[in-house]
Amino acid sequence: MVFLEDITSDQLRSYSKVQIIAWITNKLTNMTKRKIIMLLWDNLDRVPSEPTNTYYADGQIKSQVETEQDIETSATISTRTINWTYYPTGEVDTITINKDGVIKTIKHYTDGRQPTVGK
Repeated sequence: MVFLEDITSDQLRSYSKVQIIAWITNKLTNMTKRKIIMLLWDNLDRVPSEPTNTYYADGQIKSQVETEQDIETSATISTRTINWTYYPTGEVDTITINKDGVIKTIKHYTDGRQPTVGK
């Protein structure tokens, strides 16, 4: 862990509780807000949002939108939208995935063929 880069486990074990608290306080004081949040979030620099789903009237999923925000500013870093279409039988026809403008399409078939992936 980057937080512990300048101290060994033996050194930490030799410290009293007060010394450990002082060491941590000093480390945190010298860290940026971003670094502190990344430490608390296991070094992630982005946080995924809960997906937002929309549905067709028959209850089948129509779309899902997922975003990732910067942990410090909450600015959107990445967006992924997934859209589903269906055959009249209710089986999945096409799934279209758009991640930051890069589109991938998964076409399903009702005649037993395996789905195909296209761009």
